[in-house]
Amino acid sequence: MLTLIKRELREFGVIFIVAPLILFFAFVITISASTIIHNEVEYNKFPPLGLPENMVTVFQFVVFLLPVISTLFGAGQMYSDRNKKISTFLVTLATDRRRILIAKLIIGVISILASICLFVITDAVLLRIVPRLIPLDTGFITRMISLALVLNLAGYSVGLSMGWGEGRLLRFVGSLLITILLMTIVIYKGLSLETLSILAILALAFFIRTWQRFMSTSL
Repeated sequence: MLTLIKRELREFGVIFIVAPLILFFAFVITISASTIIHNEVEYNKFPPLGLPENMVTVFQFVVFLLPVISTLFGAGQMYSDRNKKISTFLVTLATDRRRILIAKLIIGVISILASICLFVITDAVLLRIVPRLIPLDTGFITRMISLALVLNLAGYSVGLSMGWGEGRLLRFVGSLLITILLMTIVIYKGLSLETLSILAILALAFFIRTWQRFMSTSL
């Protein structure tokens, strides 16, 4: 299994590292901007009543940009495997499809979790440096983090499912269109439990579809 994971890292290490790095630099800029604003006299006189504006900006980045990266990552993993016949070769080396797919999932999920952790750290820093008149609802922040995680997992699962097939342009464009539809659910439904449930069910459904197709399709 470790060998398969290392192979995935060699193949997709750039994306695996780039996504968290993009978030890291974006969040550093956001925190720096918040620090500057915090030092302004007017901002201290009139602190925000609810969620700080920069926290909203970070949340939008994680909800509307990171899922696109997650989707392309998943589609790239599966399309590359199918196009280069990687699994066809690997199954001849005393391994099986189940291990191959699990290795892909481990890399993808770890990348998403690393990005979400950066999101959580950024929010924690912003909550400490930005003054507020009214304490924030911890339940609301928990829903923000949960939604970001589930949406990115859903986008990743869409990419995995759509990427396993012929036609690179069709696969990648189709994946992005479905992910955009997932984002519209967030826009119209908000941070409700219903939204989380819908996204979780869709993520699970696409993961199951990927598993079934990968296990049953002729290599």
